[in-house]
Amino acid sequence: KQKIGWIHQPHLLDKLEKKFGADVKNLQRYRTPGTPGQTILRDMTSTVDEEKHKIYRSGVGMLLYLVKHSRPDLANAVRELTKALDAPSPAAYKEMLRVIKYTIDTKDLALKIKPIDTEKDGSWTIVVYCDCDFAGDKETRVSIAGFVIYLPEVPISWKSKGTCCRRP
Repeated sequence: KQKIGWIHQPHLLDKLEKKFGADVKNLQRYRTPGTPGQTILRDMTSTVDEEKHKIYRSGVGMLLYLVKHSRPDLANAVRELTKALDAPSPAAYKEMLRVIKYTIDTKDLALKIKPIDTEKDGSWTIVVYCDCDFAGDKETRVSIAGFVIYLPEVPISWKSKGTCCRRP
């Protein structure tokens, strides 16, 4: 008999909805976690007030916890948001609300843990998907890389990260 498990964080999603639901309820429904192709630029001349700054850090922190444990689909959008933790601009704050709106609208998504033993001899197959751009960060020219690793078709590790690629 096939065994299936789910990794989900309903309590954190409820907390996120309780804290930000009123702020995002009138936003449109999004099909992606972040604005496609958008990068967060640090703009020290235009930052949100201290209260919104605290809210921004709290919202991004909650999203980071979701990414770490159950929502790899949010990884790249949340990585972008972390670039402005010290001084979020109004645009970064707006993008955070977009990611939160997507997260609340897709709160039924979870990691499905359903190992499939496809090999007759009991061996496992590791599958890795990765992608990288070259100097994709418009501000620092750092390359952005991401990966997800599956072991018997179960995601076991994922990350989106800015990396430094040097040419020889």
